[in-house]
Parts: sequence; C-alpha cells; structure tokens
Amino acid sequence: MPPNERLRNQTISDFRQIKGLKPVSFSGNFSIAPSDNVNSGTDDPYLIIDGLPAVGILSASSRPLSGVVARANVRFSYRLAQSEKSRLQLNGRIYHREVMLSSAAKATGVSNDELSSATYELGLSQIHIGKNGSFNRYGLELGRNFSGRSAQNDYARLSFSHTFRPGDADSLTLGASYRHIRYNTAFLNRASQIELRGDYHRKLASGDTLQSGLILGQTDSERGNVSQSSATAYLTYGLGQKVGPAEVSVTLGAKYADYPRFFIGFLEAPGGRQDTALFGTLDLRLADFEKAGFVPTVSLQLNKTSSNISRYETDGASIAIGFSSSF
Repeated sequence: MPPNERLRNQTISDFRQIKGLKPVSFSGNFSIAPSDNVNSGTDDPYLIIDGLPAVGILSASSRPLSGVVARANVRFSYRLAQSEKSRLQLNGRIYHREVMLSSAAKATGVSNDELSSATYELGLSQIHIGKNGSFNRYGLELGRNFSGRSAQNDYARLSFSHTFRPGDADSLTLGASYRHIRYNTAFLNRASQIELRGDYHRKLASGDTLQSGLILGQTDSERGNVSQSSATAYLTYGLGQKVGPAEVSVTLGAKYADYPRFFIGFLEAPGGRQDTALFGTLDLRLADFEKAGFVPTVSLQLNKTSSNISRYETDGASIAIGFSSSF
C-alpha cells in the first residue's frame, strides 16, 4: 500500500476511535512560578528614547517587581456532529493569571489586582479530512480579555489551517487568522489583526522530535501604541528517551516587533518603537508520577528584550511548577 494511502487510512481510523469516546472533553495546565520580574519591568532607572534626550526618571513601579505568578489555562470541547471525514465541535477556554507581590514590591504602591489578567473564549471548530492524510481546520471564536480586573477588549476571530504529511514521520501546518478587536473605550476603539503561521513537526529515527515555527502578525488601529508588525520564530527539540523520570524538551526563539507610531505620554518616539526579544524554555514532564490524569511539570524560562525605549528593555527568569492534563 502506498505511504500516502496508509496515512489516509490511519487518519480515518483515528477519527473512528474518537467517535466512540464521550462527546465532552477537558484539558488544563496549572502552574505557580516565583519570579524576579512579574511586571516586565526594566532595570534602567531612566526613561530614554533613542533620538531624544533623556526625558525623565522611571517610577519605582516600572522597575522589576518580585513575586509569584499563578496561571490556569483550561479548555473544553463538546462534539456537536461527526462523520468519518469531519467533526464539528463547540470549544471553550478560560485563562487566568494571578500575581502575588512580595512585601518589597507592594511598597511601590502596585497591587496584585493591577497585574492580573484573564481571557474567556467560546467558539466553533470544524475539522475535515482530505486526501493523503491531510486535513483542514476552520475556526470561529468570540472572546473577552481582562486586565487589572476590568474588561479591556472583546474580539471575534476567524481562522483556517491546512495540515499535510510529506512523509510518515513529519507534518507541516500552514494557517491564517483574522481578528477584529473592540476596546472598551469611547474613541478609537477598534483594531484588526492578521496572523500567518507555519509549523513543521518531525519525528527523528532516534525517537527525538523536532518542531519549528514562524508566525507573522500585523495589527492596524487608529488607537495609540496598538498598530504593529511582528515576526516570531521558534525551535523545539524533544528527547525521545527520558532523562531520569523526566521527558525533556527545549525551546529557543526570537520575536521582533515594530510599532510605527508610539507615544510615551505626549512624546512621540522618533521612528516608533522596535523591540527584539529572545526567549528559551526547558520543560520537564514527569509522566511516571501521573495522578488522576494530571502530570507534574517543571519549566525553566529565560527571556531578554532590547528596545529603543528603555522602559521596554527587560530580562527575567522564572521556574514554574505545575500540572498538565494527560487526556
């Protein structure tokens, strides 16, 4: 049997197995992470904008604040309809980020609530199996973002992705999405965002896995400091063999963002704002210690951002301990 035919039959077989499962499914990730920079603060005490003289001294609340960050990311889905070649489901997501500042950080006047954030999302998705093991995914989501306990914006997003398998051991996904954003302000309260992305995944002969991706984004708005272009690239390498009790993966990446019009108060930055961020993550997954469908995880995260505006030059490190669902 040709390889592509085997892939197609395997994909259909997988869908038949899913069909016999319960229509409702849940997944979640929970973590708690001590951090020396919970607010993305800068070490530079001065506000300096390239192209302008020094314009002031940053407040204590703009400096790195220490504390603990707790995150919860829960997803659920309900299968509405399914055939051998397609599936329609209702999806939901609840995300919360809570911050517990240290005593020294609270002395700056910043509260825990000011640094909290949340996202609530509900949508529909449909997956359709094509030829040679490929499949398409269509999505529609409605959501609301909160910042500091207050609703910040509402959004609607349309998305499409196509996944195909060049061989038995690799897959390539190409996708695009459009998001319309409405901010909770009286004026200049709309933005539109387009995102293009590609993700490649390969399982090596050794059992290790390699994943790479590129994400291009464009946001347009009359609202100040919102319009931007960005590019993100990442590479993830996962070991096929455990290191002790842990499944190990490493991610390295970089992001460049350009804000063509950017203001600090009433001052406009010449040429806008440009940020370059580098990030790395070491993830450990302790599958042997699974309890009630949840696996302990440990994640070491490092990041550094350089910018032409000193307020946005940051670096930080954190260790997150948590649980992720294995179902």
